[in-house]
Amino acid sequence: MTNLRILALGANGFFGDLPTNLCSSLPALEQLYLSLGYLTGPIPESVGNCSKLKNLELNSNKFTGIVPQSLGNLRLLETLGLFDNNLTTESFSSELSFISSLTNCRSLNRLAFGDNPLDGVIPPSVGNLSSSLRMLHASNCKIKGVFPTEIGNLSNLVIVSLGGNELSGNIPITVGNLHKLQGLYLSRNNIRGSITGGLCDLQSLFELYLSRNELSGRIPECLGNLTSLRSLVLHSNMLTSSIPSSVWRNKDLLELDLSSNFLSGSLPPEIGNLVKATLIDLTMNRLSNSIPTTVGNLISLTDLSFAHNGLEGSIPISMGSMASLVNLDLSYNNLSGSIPKSLEALQYLDYFNISFNAFRGEIPTGGRFGNFTMESFKGNKGLCGIPSYGVMVMETFTRKKPSDDMFVRGLSLKSWVQNSVVRESSSEVIDPNLLNPENQHFEKQLQCVSLILELALKCSAESPGDRINMKEAVAELKKIKGRFSRIMPFNDA
Repeated sequence: MTNLRILALGANGFFGDLPTNLCSSLPALEQLYLSLGYLTGPIPESVGNCSKLKNLELNSNKFTGIVPQSLGNLRLLETLGLFDNNLTTESFSSELSFISSLTNCRSLNRLAFGDNPLDGVIPPSVGNLSSSLRMLHASNCKIKGVFPTEIGNLSNLVIVSLGGNELSGNIPITVGNLHKLQGLYLSRNNIRGSITGGLCDLQSLFELYLSRNELSGRIPECLGNLTSLRSLVLHSNMLTSSIPSSVWRNKDLLELDLSSNFLSGSLPPEIGNLVKATLIDLTMNRLSNSIPTTVGNLISLTDLSFAHNGLEGSIPISMGSMASLVNLDLSYNNLSGSIPKSLEALQYLDYFNISFNAFRGEIPTGGRFGNFTMESFKGNKGLCGIPSYGVMVMETFTRKKPSDDMFVRGLSLKSWVQNSVVRESSSEVIDPNLLNPENQHFEKQLQCVSLILELALKCSAESPGDRINMKEAVAELKKIKGRFSRIMPFNDA
């Protein structure tokens, strides 16, 4: 065992404390992997005696206590993984002092200590860490204080993850020195001020996450010129003015989330350039005017939301070409006109919401529209037909949804209910908690609900000629209510 160089025992369910004599027993140890276990207690100071250690991975355990300063004695250390434990910092210091000790590790290229309740401040000495450092993972650590400007000294950084902390102040302009940076993750902090133009110098930037902060002002025009950028996530801030035109020119952008800001202006035709995008979310802004017809070019898009804006005009017919669309939310705008039948071609559409607009005309019945309930259409007084009303009624009395796992291989909510009605066995599909068989009026109540389900099927008929309209449906419901209210009180069930 004295010549053992690699010890990999991760994901084996080990529990208990680390032995204090670990390194004296294994003096040649270079790589120690103990992640994904149930190890407890403190990380022993004696770990600093493992002088040949290059990789130390203790992630996802239950270690407690402080991060030992002796880690700085591991001069050959390349990778240190401590994330997802219960490690803390010294009670007498507000700084994460172990970072200072790690400046002795001149070969360190990956440092991960996120998901620990460290509750401290990153010291200025972070800028003295190894020039080889490529990844810094320190999210969800209760880190306080300002974003350290000294991080700009670590010119080889590829990933900086500091999300879910309590960082304040501005994003320092020194971040622009990190020319190799590919991922900057600062979401869920208290960062203020404007988005620094220094970010525009990061020509290798692939993902930028600054959501849930207190950022204000404009989105820098130059940010859209980062041709490497694939994800731009700035939601839940206080950003103003219009969306930079450069954003719409990035044809390789995959994810654009600018929701919950104060952005204004129109959606330009150039939105159609984002042909590789899978998500565009502009919810809760102040956008106005119409939706450009070029939106139909977004054939890779799975998620699109323009909800809670001031958009006007109609839904472009071209949206029927957005073949990958799964979720579409246009609710709470000033949109009008009819719902294009072209949307029936969207075979993957699972969520559709156009509520609280000014749409008129008949709701389409083909494609996925048979699965949408009244929740998708409410607040549009001019809409009629509503097969979806029938679906909503079926949902109410069966407590099933069209998307439930049981509805596969040709079986749908509608066909399930229809089969029971034909067989005069509605009790098989009615929610058992709805009717009490011991109630003296049970048979009458069952007959009442069965008639309501028959009405729901009439509302959902495939052929418009066979389908009753809302006026007829309301009249039928009144007849059912009148018939059964004379026989028994409806609230006895």
